[in-house]
Amino acid sequence: MWGSNENDVFAVGGYGTILHFNGTTWSAQSSGTSAQLNGVWGSATNNVYAAGFNDLSGGQKTTLLRYNGTSWTWITGLAVRNLMGVHGSSANDVWAVSLEYGSIFHYNGTAWSIGATGSSTALYNVWAYNSTNVWAVGASGKIYYFNGSTWSAQTSNIAATENVWEVWGTSPTNVYAGWGGFSHYDGSTWSSLPQSSLYGVHGTSPSNIYAVGVLGNVRRYDGVQWATEATPTSEALRSVWVAPSGVAFAVGKKGTIIRRN
Repeated sequence: MWGSNENDVFAVGGYGTILHFNGTTWSAQSSGTSAQLNGVWGSATNNVYAAGFNDLSGGQKTTLLRYNGTSWTWITGLAVRNLMGVHGSSANDVWAVSLEYGSIFHYNGTAWSIGATGSSTALYNVWAYNSTNVWAVGASGKIYYFNGSTWSAQTSNIAATENVWEVWGTSPTNVYAGWGGFSHYDGSTWSSLPQSSLYGVHGTSPSNIYAVGVLGNVRRYDGVQWATEATPTSEALRSVWVAPSGVAFAVGKKGTIIRRN
């Protein structure tokens, strides 16, 4: 999920579902696809992207959509790939990762292009701090880093039997990865944290970070320690987004959406 503020939040899911929160109610938006949508990110309320599995209606095509503040439209002319995560550092630096061939799409403000990590590993998510510090994560415990010119694999402490589902950070020296377990990158080394069963992570600063996972599990980091927070659900939570104001939203299985004021 993603939002520009606590009164402008987007969540995506199965069957082309896009939900929008306007500060009062959640409502469905027309996506124009029945494909599963896996990721959403925007640089502004009138520049939002949603990525998902291939749309099979009328011939297979890559599902990458853009919202201009009024309606969602297709981004066309892309190689056919099943997309997972989408993220960017600005309107002119947007990334989307795929399950096939280690493929990564990039938008430079003018056109979309396709690149790759150099591995065939399926990719599940991407986080861009800026155009020269980008991370992509995926199957077999893999974490890749882009320095502005090339992608390279980073050595992590994550076993090859694990899938890395989430990556996010506050700076190039403070990056988190969720894979059931939870790992942290300090700018030189990935290390395990004493947290488990966590997948989604987001925050507003190094001292205000939320991580979510199975059985409605939510943990918050205050800059000193992680603490478990009570939630009204036992459903698995997959994504969390924290507004600049500190209001947090999390979404999960069976259409679960929770909010922390």
